[in-house]
Amino acid sequence: MNENKSNKSPNKALLVILFALIIYLSFLVGSGKITITYNDNFDIKEHLLSQKDEVPCSSIPKENLMVALTFGQSQTTNSGPIRHKSDRNVYSLERGKCYKAHDPLVDADSLGGSVWPILGNKLIQNKVYDNVLFVAIGENDSHVLQWSSIGPHHKKIKEAYKTLTGYGLSFTHLLWHQGETDSALFREESRYKDILMAMIESLRAKGIDAPIYISVASKTRHFETNEDIRGAQKGLVNIDKGIYPGPDTDTLGYELRSDKEHFSEEGQQAFAMLWYDAIVKGKEYDKTYNKSLTKGK
Repeated sequence: MNENKSNKSPNKALLVILFALIIYLSFLVGSGKITITYNDNFDIKEHLLSQKDEVPCSSIPKENLMVALTFGQSQTTNSGPIRHKSDRNVYSLERGKCYKAHDPLVDADSLGGSVWPILGNKLIQNKVYDNVLFVAIGENDSHVLQWSSIGPHHKKIKEAYKTLTGYGLSFTHLLWHQGETDSALFREESRYKDILMAMIESLRAKGIDAPIYISVASKTRHFETNEDIRGAQKGLVNIDKGIYPGPDTDTLGYELRSDKEHFSEEGQQAFAMLWYDAIVKGKEYDKTYNKSLTKGK
C-alpha cells in the first residue's frame, strides 16, 4: 500500500504544476504580455490543392472523354474514410483549374475520400472511356430544394457549367445522388418529384442536355428506406428525355456504412461498382435519348 501511494504522489504533483502553469499563461494572455495571433487567411483546401498535380484543362484529351458533374449530398462528397488518387487519365475540375484526380475534390464538401477516383479508374481500366473528368460539387446534408433553381447550391452548377464552357468542354454525364435528407424530412413523393423535375428542366433551359442519372437513395441511420423518396426517384426515369436510372444504394447495407450512413472503404468500392454498371447501361440508353425532347424546357 505504501508503495502505491508513493507512485501516485509524483503524478498529483505534476498535475498541480501543470494547472498552475495554465493559470499563469492565462494571466499573461489576459494582461496582454503575451499575444496569440491567428492566421485567418489560411485556406486548408487551397493547401490541399497545392499538393496535387495540376494539368491544363485544355490539354485533357478529348478522345472518348467523359465529363461528369457529380452532385447531391454526402455520398457524392469526400465523406469516405480513405483518400484515393488515380494513376490513370482521371482528372478533376477544382476551383476553376484541372488536376489529376486526388481526394479530396475540394469543390465538394468534407476532406476525406470520394468514390470518384475509384469509378474513373474502373471506367478506364475496362475501356468504357479513355479519359474521365469529374466536377464534384456535392453538399453534405443538402435537401432537394437547395439544388433547385431558387436554392443556394444551384449556383454551383451554373459556375461549373460556365467554367467548363470556357475551356471548350461540356458535360456528358450528370450524376445525381441525393434523397436521404428528404427521407428524414418525410418529403412526399409528388413534392420530391416535382422539385427534382423542375431542377432538371432548369438545367435543360441553360443548354445542359447531358443525360442525368437519378440514384435511388433514401436509407439513413434512422430509417431503412423511404418508399415515397424511392418512388419519386424511380418515377422520374424517362430514357427518351435523358433521365436515366442511377445506382440503388439502398441495396447497400449498414455493414458497408461506417456510421450506418456514410460508406466505409468497402462500401465506397461497392458504390463505385453500382455507378460503373449504371454508366455502362447508359451507353445503350444514349441510342434512345432524343435530345430534341429537352429543348425549350
